[in-house]
Amino acid sequence: MRWTHFRGILRPQLIQILGGSGNPGAAHHAVQLVRRLANLVNGEGHFLPAPGVTGSPEAQRAFLEDAYVKDALKRFDEVSLALVGIGSVDPSQLLALSGNVFSPMELDQLRQQGAVGDVCLRFFDVNGNPIENALDNRVIGFSWKQLRKVERSVGIAGGNVNLKRFAGLFGQMINVLITDRRTAERLIEGQ
Repeated sequence: MRWTHFRGILRPQLIQILGGSGNPGAAHHAVQLVRRLANLVNGEGHFLPAPGVTGSPEAQRAFLEDAYVKDALKRFDEVSLALVGIGSVDPSQLLALSGNVFSPMELDQLRQQGAVGDVCLRFFDVNGNPIENALDNRVIGFSWKQLRKVERSVGIAGGNVNLKRFAGLFGQMINVLITDRRTAERLIEGQ
């Protein structure tokens, strides 16, 4: 997110930082979520018209050459506040329905490399270190390098996630956490 003036009023600019179009039958695409949040905060949405995961590195390169995708990617350097989900290696039901996921075999390979979770479909180990892998060549979205540059990065996670496994992210990639009460209590108790 960034801020611009509109008729003398400071107005938030919401920038989609991960491709989201995928399965046309999915009820919640990232574009719809960004548009809704922009409306709620009286801001302006800027969209990334591409899938989060492409079928091949060649497909990713083709999307990256699209003028609209290039325009969206240029805005990434302007982000001062990033809202990112902290996911586990196994995709959430919502993500799985969107079609923006990797195959079970690819996820097994990530686990073998020590992956415990993802942020923007970029995987990390228990210490919060990025796991470089060939799947990055199929993702259209924020990179680890770009996330590190953001002034305020807000991780969102809850439910049955084990946030202790993600502790290495805090301070390194994420500096604010939004979670549910039960998860927060478990974190405080050191479980």
